[in-house]
Amino acid sequence: MKSVIYDNVFKRNLLYNYGTKGVSIILGFAVTTLIIRYAGLSIFGVIAILGSLSGVFVNLITFRTNEALVAFVRRAEVDGDQGKAHLAVILGVALDLLLGALVFALFFYSVPLISEYFIDGYSDLHGIYMYAFVLPMLFIKGAPLGYMVACENFTFINYMNLLENAIYFLGILVYAIIDSDSNLGFEEIVISKVFSVAVPALIMFFYLLVVYSKKIYCHPVSWDEAREYFRFSAHTFLSSTLKSVSQQIDTVILAVFVSSSTVGIYTLFRQFISPL
Repeated sequence: MKSVIYDNVFKRNLLYNYGTKGVSIILGFAVTTLIIRYAGLSIFGVIAILGSLSGVFVNLITFRTNEALVAFVRRAEVDGDQGKAHLAVILGVALDLLLGALVFALFFYSVPLISEYFIDGYSDLHGIYMYAFVLPMLFIKGAPLGYMVACENFTFINYMNLLENAIYFLGILVYAIIDSDSNLGFEEIVISKVFSVAVPALIMFFYLLVVYSKKIYCHPVSWDEAREYFRFSAHTFLSSTLKSVSQQIDTVILAVFVSSSTVGIYTLFRQFISPL
């Protein structure tokens, strides 16, 4: 009887996971269609360049707190020492907030250089400045994401990814309807992007705080494991960062030599082959 129940739960979770991923892919193509249709291929290329640049910024500065948290939470379960898990959560959240503020400042003050060297001297600096708010949100969800992976709560993660794509799509769609008599604005696309990243990131962040605030008083924090935490982060930093940056750097390099419209064509091609 139990095996049947577990089998049904597994099938249901599998269906939810693949279903949410499939809908997210469809929404991604819908967003691309709307941006190209109402804003143009050049603006689509600018958004792609900013996305790749933000990925490079984040991956070069991150401490990989999500990977460290997965390792320490599972190690705490094996060793029966929840203090290790508490340490990873506290340090992970603190580092994410600190580095999120740092990468925001770096991106924000690099906007004139980004415009000059990567985006054809694009004049709408205000929209690029606004895009800087995406970066700290990517950091804020680092520790919550690691905790959910450690707890194997993949369904919730997929729902958050779906929520991000849905907010982005609805934001673009609403602006496209409002501005039906004119082109969709670059700043409007950026606002939609910022909200689409911020809402699920903040939900995940506060979810972790609420869930873990009940646990952290039950066991003392193993502060003596802090050195091991940073040693683990240092070991994973190089390999994981190089791998992550390599997935973004091609678009950044291309942006130096070609127009944003060409980058848009390249990004569109990559998007079509990515589900394969």
